[in-house]
Amino acid sequence: MKKTIFFLIGNRHILYQNQELPKDCLRSESQRLLEQYETEREHIKLQIVNPLIDRFKDEIQEIILIVSDQGKSIYSQRDTLFIGEIVKRKIGELFGTRNINLKKYEGNPVKFEAIFPYMTRLIKQYEANGTRKVICSSGGTPQMKQALLLLATNLLPPDEVEAYQVDEKTDELKSINLTSTIRSEFVKRSCLELIKNYEYAAAVNLVKENQFQTKQTIKLLALLNYGKHRLTFDFITANKNLEYLSDSRFSSIEFDNLKNFKINIQTQYERIFELYKNMLIQWKKENYVDFLARLFNLEEDIFYYFIHKQFNIDLHNTKNHAIFIDMIQKDKTLEEKLSSKKFKGKQVNIAQVGNPLLFFILDVKPENRKISRRLNKIGNYIHETDGKKRNQGLDWLRNKSIAAHGFEAVSREIIEKLYPEPIDHLFHDLENILEEIRRGESHYCKLPSFSELNEEIEKIILNL
Repeated sequence: MKKTIFFLIGNRHILYQNQELPKDCLRSESQRLLEQYETEREHIKLQIVNPLIDRFKDEIQEIILIVSDQGKSIYSQRDTLFIGEIVKRKIGELFGTRNINLKKYEGNPVKFEAIFPYMTRLIKQYEANGTRKVICSSGGTPQMKQALLLLATNLLPPDEVEAYQVDEKTDELKSINLTSTIRSEFVKRSCLELIKNYEYAAAVNLVKENQFQTKQTIKLLALLNYGKHRLTFDFITANKNLEYLSDSRFSSIEFDNLKNFKINIQTQYERIFELYKNMLIQWKKENYVDFLARLFNLEEDIFYYFIHKQFNIDLHNTKNHAIFIDMIQKDKTLEEKLSSKKFKGKQVNIAQVGNPLLFFILDVKPENRKISRRLNKIGNYIHETDGKKRNQGLDWLRNKSIAAHGFEAVSREIIEKLYPEPIDHLFHDLENILEEIRRGESHYCKLPSFSELNEEIEKIILNL
């Protein structure tokens, strides 16, 4: 059967004076070589394509060279358009082959959402053309390679597709088991989608079930487990997963890069920021019960923070609660102001530490109201209109849900209905409170972000 051979062209496909062209100026350098081809041809050598063409030289119907051409993009210096033109000329000289076609991909070569439609259209052009499609997976970006292999094996009959890798040093051809490749690509794509939604635990199970046994997979599982345990505030176990990578399989530089993700929360200030980021993730994941639980935990921690600033007492330690109540009761001016405050129609209990008491302690000072009045929208402590029935709010929903004492339904729609303003205002208010906390601290809170973690995980997955 005749063969149609597909090559994804990269900077490694030619050598100039026995050196690969630098990636950061690939387009301009390869354009220069193409323009000066007649004088430079003796210094240009092909890599990768020779073994495959030589193996099938009597069966080739067409050679497809897939190149990138991003035009005026800031990334266009990495384009392979002119590399492809040079490869086409050299193949013609060396093998006498004339049916060589350049296929230009004009999108971002690392964005799957653009690559997949392009590869789908390209492969469909060769459906039922009576040839066996031979794919060389050496060259091109990992994303383009994955898309070409995955779509070819899904869109074409199994007996019409085969794939090879080429060892540049030895010219050895290695056949690729496409069945395992499909499985591998499915797992990688699924993992990418899972981490976008911070589903680290599900990604761990997916990788384990498919038994990838490589050094990179060990690193991947460590980071996924780190994310999984960090989301549940199990920072000790999260860090242990990173420490597991410190053995001899990984270089000092590799381990040092990953060690930057170790989380070491020392202050209440840092805990509040970690809790806020975790709460946002629950909202994005649509885990609305968990979101409510974290929201009220965050509210309490913010109260504790400002009480500590004002009274120099840590209420996280329950042994300090009695001391704090004694302080309040001895402050007759404050006690008198609190005695006029009501919550749920009853006088505020100044003998028990709780969010209502802490709210009113802060709120009695006008300078604190830029904090307390924002928190009031969550806890529903006071109302602007007296004499009316107390409205149900997020505090009611949290208490009646499985986050606390009941089985009341929780959904985004219900949360938005009970919050007194558009829900975006909630996050804006909390950001303002966090900014107020930042201003009161001597150092900037720099905890490793989940976005940075996901970027590192994505980089590993794409190179598996």
